[in-house]
Amino acid sequence: MDLQRYVVKSVHNDEENGAKIIELDDGKKLELKQYWYGSLIEVGDLIAVGIDDKLKDDENTTTISIDTTKNFIVLNPDQLITSTELSNAGYCHRKTWLNSRFQFYGESNYAMLLGTLMHSLFQVQLVVNN
Repeated sequence: MDLQRYVVKSVHNDEENGAKIIELDDGKKLELKQYWYGSLIEVGDLIAVGIDDKLKDDENTTTISIDTTKNFIVLNPDQLITSTELSNAGYCHRKTWLNSRFQFYGESNYAMLLGTLMHSLFQVQLVVNN
């Protein structure tokens, strides 16, 4: 399975069929279903599409269906995300973004300690109230 690179030309939701329709720069369309429906894709995004070899050889195909059983996409394939960043994203999206933008060297300072403490207290309070 090879990855083909495309630029997104348009995005719209087909709520009736539970699919997100993506038009690509070569005129093909992607139909994202199931878990892929929630993908945050915008016009101008670069995506790489992994297509089944049988479908790849068929030049008459204009719409490619992507769901949990066949084919896949990689959003912004030129951006490298480490496994540590990926695992931290489930805990705190902001922390992952901040760590990718700013390098923190040395020991923690008072502001970082206070932020971590406040974040933990807020999280505990949310759990207790639910």
